[in-house]
Amino acid sequence: MIFFVVPAYNEELNISRLIKETDSFLKKIKTEYHLIIIDDGSRDKTSDIVRKFSDSLPVTLIGYQPNQGVQEAFRRGFQMALVASKNADVIVTMEADGTADWEILPIFLKKIDEGYDVVVASYYAKGGRVDGTVWHRKVLSRAGNLFTRVFLPIKGVNTYSSFYRIYKPAALRAVLESYGDFYTEKGFSCVVELLYRLHRMGFRIAEVPMVLQGARRVGKSKMKVIQTISGYLRIGARARFKKN
Repeated sequence: MIFFVVPAYNEELNISRLIKETDSFLKKIKTEYHLIIIDDGSRDKTSDIVRKFSDSLPVTLIGYQPNQGVQEAFRRGFQMALVASKNADVIVTMEADGTADWEILPIFLKKIDEGYDVVVASYYAKGGRVDGTVWHRKVLSRAGNLFTRVFLPIKGVNTYSSFYRIYKPAALRAVLESYGDFYTEKGFSCVVELLYRLHRMGFRIAEVPMVLQGARRVGKSKMKVIQTISGYLRIGARARFKKN
């Protein structure tokens, strides 16, 4: 069973396509799934659209107000997935905007079968890249990624901030047990902190090259640049003094 954990904030223009693509692809590879969508205080029709699918597909909506940030959305989604999942299952996280490449999901699953605990979609690995994104976003992304690779080195990992990942439930449970929470950071930097905690705990991490198709996204990115950069700096500082 694959449990998908998908944060969503004002994604009414993308969420229907994501749900349909999830169901279509999982039927194609003949794999059971449960899609958990966390509506993080949207002000549009995101929740209404998700509810329309929940009667006919294995889709669960977690919704709340007001917006609390992607870290809270992931936290609630992980908690639900960990309650429902067994150690033989896997948990996949991805963006709600439709930019994830479905074709690499079987490669994720193969890596898990090979003994890896976490697998990350990588735009900066050989064979990966970012298409269809404005130039200043590309520059900021590369700069942030360079910082993390220098101050939070993980052998074999080139991309730290990708939402598109697969986890063994046991790895996430171990982080929760060891730290009391998955992360301390708010915003997009929380996924970097989680990845580094998993690394520090000795879990095996791999990455799979992916071409990010930014043009598939309808609407603007939800990332808050200043908040994200500040988060990277705090994570780097804690790692330097061995407090992460």
